[in-house]
Parts: sequence; structure tokens; C-alpha cells
Amino acid sequence: MKNIWNRVKRGPNLWAFIGSIIAGAGTLTAIYLFDRVTAPMSGTSLSAGPALPAAVLEALWTGILGGGLAGAFLIHPLILTLQNLFLLFRKGTAEVRRVERRTESVTIALGIIYTGLYDWIFSGSTSGIQFRSDWQEILHNGQMHTPIWTQSALTIAVISCVGILGYLMLSKRDINGCHRS
Repeated sequence: MKNIWNRVKRGPNLWAFIGSIIAGAGTLTAIYLFDRVTAPMSGTSLSAGPALPAAVLEALWTGILGGGLAGAFLIHPLILTLQNLFLLFRKGTAEVRRVERRTESVTIALGIIYTGLYDWIFSGSTSGIQFRSDWQEILHNGQMHTPIWTQSALTIAVISCVGILGYLMLSKRDINGCHRS
């Protein structure tokens, strides 16, 4: 048990990701299995006979795949947020700073990746975000307007750059002026 805990301490971000996928897959698999085994109306209850193994395999496949994705996209960002909050109030030992930097890097990288995936998945659909469609345009079929006014994109980019620059400055220096790196 101590060996496992030492591995978790050395790579908490990896284990948080793996744990999120396992938690999501386990939860959704249990829900699907419970639904398939106890649902008499669907014809897949315990008395369904030969249809039961196929229903159980379908529930396992759906639960593991869907739950793993749910764990990666829903549970892991929550765990990263809690991890960042926890590290915010920890004493600044060398090990804590190392874990803090890695957690911040993973959080920023996954934020960029998840935002890109969100844009890619929802901007091409008929019900997704229609970029360059400001609020004065009429949209159809449940389409959504662009989240940022198109003509203010430069302002948003400048504010983002100032935020990134501020983050980089504060990540290298402590608020009290002591050098962190």
C-alpha cells in the first residue's frame, strides 16, 4: 500500500486522470448494468434468458467507453480544480512547487484542448455556436450566436495576453517578492 501511495505522490496528475476515467467508467457501467438487469419492460431482465448476456455486454461496453469519456471530460477538470485549490494553500516546499507547476501546466493544456474540442464539435453542427453570427443576426434550428462580439475579438485577445503575462510573472515570483523558481 505504501508503494502505491509513493507512486501517487510522484505523479498526482497522472493518477488523478486515471482515477477520473475509472470513476466515470465504474459509475456509468454500474448504472447501465443495474438498468439492464432490472428492467423488465425492456426484455433484458434476469428472466429474459438468452438476451441477457448481450444486454450485459452492451451495458459494459457503453458504460466503460461512455463513462471513461465522462470521467476524462467531467470528473478530471473538477479534480484539477480541487487540486489547484488545495495547492494554493500549501506551504511552498520544493516538492509542492514542483507538483503545483505541473498541475498548472496540465490545467492550462487541458483547458486549451477541451476548448478546441468544444469548438470543433459544436461549431460545425446546425445547433452549435455559429461564429461570426452576432446578436443582430437571426439564426434558425436552435443555433447559438457567437459567445464574443466579433468586432471585439482584438480587445479580448489583448486582455487574454495581459492575463497570460500576469500569470507568468506571478508564477515566477511570490507575491512577497521572493523568487519562486
